[in-house]
Amino acid sequence: SSDAELNLMAAEALAKAGKEAIAALTNLLTPPNTRLPAVRALAQMDDVETVEPLLQVIDDPDPEIRSLALEALGRFPDPRILPVLLNGLNDPATPVKRAAIASVGTLPVAASSDLVERLGKCLYDLNLDLCRQAAIALGRLDHPEALTQLLQVFNSPLTPLPLQIETVRAISWSGSAAALRGLAQRLASSDALDPNLCQEMIMALGRWHHSALKPDAAQILLNLLASNHPATQTPELKQAIALALGYLGQADAIAPLAQLLADPDPGVRLHTIAALKTLNAPAAHQYLNHLVEQPNLPRAMQQGITIALQ
Repeated sequence: SSDAELNLMAAEALAKAGKEAIAALTNLLTPPNTRLPAVRALAQMDDVETVEPLLQVIDDPDPEIRSLALEALGRFPDPRILPVLLNGLNDPATPVKRAAIASVGTLPVAASSDLVERLGKCLYDLNLDLCRQAAIALGRLDHPEALTQLLQVFNSPLTPLPLQIETVRAISWSGSAAALRGLAQRLASSDALDPNLCQEMIMALGRWHHSALKPDAAQILLNLLASNHPATQTPELKQAIALALGYLGQADAIAPLAQLLADPDPGVRLHTIAALKTLNAPAAHQYLNHLVEQPNLPRAMQQGITIALQ
């Protein structure tokens, strides 16, 4: 049909038809007026037999076709795909480069030093969106050099705030001791951290998924709380620390958390109560009952504990 919308509808219908439609869609890759809808349809099909026709269009003059093909190819463990994606990292079209970066991060292959190095270069692209996509991809790779690349960008004073926040998330995905140390050092090294970045790091520590390192993550937050760090003086950050400690579930956080019940901000007190309930409600209740009986307890603390017990 000469109607582009009708061609698109027909191609999508073929995509839903399954494997039987792959041959028909492959034939539609030759005519210029049907190539784009055919590629879009093939890209929707999660079938290894689409790899061959998609590889035929990776050098197409249309960047939309190239990006669709690269994005789809990232789902399949075919040895021909990784070199294609690596070439895509140098594509002059931003959408194609973005698709290559995203697909490299999800491709089910073992990460190599070369792959990490080439993705690491994308962290310094002039396009901030591509930099963030590269950080996400590196965070998904199980390779020690990927963490090194992320930490270098994260600790650079020239790195824009949105990219720093994205690298925090990527660093935390590894869940390793080295990643934990990297975040801890950054939290302790500066008293001029942006509040949004500081909150992102606190949240990342609270979500630490390796059980063996949860006590260490909790200790980092407890040290931060006890240090009177300027970044922890806002109610929003104290609330974030309280919730993060609650998620980590470490019993030795009950006593420091209880001190936040005397905070003048009602939001901090409510978040602390929620954290104590999440952490260990029976143990927290027992500790607060013991604490409220202490002589010379400050009035603010006594009121906070009373509300918490209720």
